[in-house]
Amino acid sequence: MSGFVGYSTITRILTLDNATITHPNRGIDVGKEFTVFIIKLKGTNAINHSTSGGIAINLHNVVNHYINGDGTLNISVPDGTMASAAIYLENYTEATNHRLHIEDCTMNVSGRAEILEIDGDNNLTIDHATLRMSNGSISVGNNVELVDCYISKPVGGHIVGGSLCAAGSNSYFMGEIEILPGNDFLKGDVDGNGKVNVSDVSALINMILGIIAVDSERGDVNGDGRVNVSDVSALINIILGID
Repeated sequence: MSGFVGYSTITRILTLDNATITHPNRGIDVGKEFTVFIIKLKGTNAINHSTSGGIAINLHNVVNHYINGDGTLNISVPDGTMASAAIYLENYTEATNHRLHIEDCTMNVSGRAEILEIDGDNNLTIDHATLRMSNGSISVGNNVELVDCYISKPVGGHIVGGSLCAAGSNSYFMGEIEILPGNDFLKGDVDGNGKVNVSDVSALINMILGIIAVDSERGDVNGDGRVNVSDVSALINIILGID
């Protein structure tokens, strides 16, 4: 380990300041006694482990856990046939709705890695943060919420419950993932291919009919907070140049 790693028992904040943690199987392992735990990032930090199937950050029974700050965390894991855990959420308590908040910071994950849970009662919020995974997946059980950020890769990627899925799929995606701050897509680009045309009409109708999962951001073309036939009319007007 190098750089600064400091922990306050009063605030429950673990600060990483230009720190590097190298380990065979566990980087940060948080015990069962915490209701709140915060990892504060300053500068550029790294967690590296060499064991396929290992865990970079293990959060065990923590009701609310946060990774935030204005810094960067680079997680490096083996790119083998067995996925490692970039972040592993465990919950064996009776408390419900455990939630991981990734806020404002940048996380880069290289290698075959997952952000996942063990018992189906965990949640993830990504709020104005950058998350890149070279060969990863996100599946946390209850739900994933994106706040002031969007899915850049895979193109057309969307959230179904607690999983990030590829375009046209309701199953969790494994591959290159990029989530960026802001909202950067064309109005009417329902299928996420960077164009607005008749294929978006088909995608929108499929959402309304329940054939594919509803993406409320892309599907709500007229901005009324709902995805329905009025959005089809709004989309056709965009294609025709009326709006």
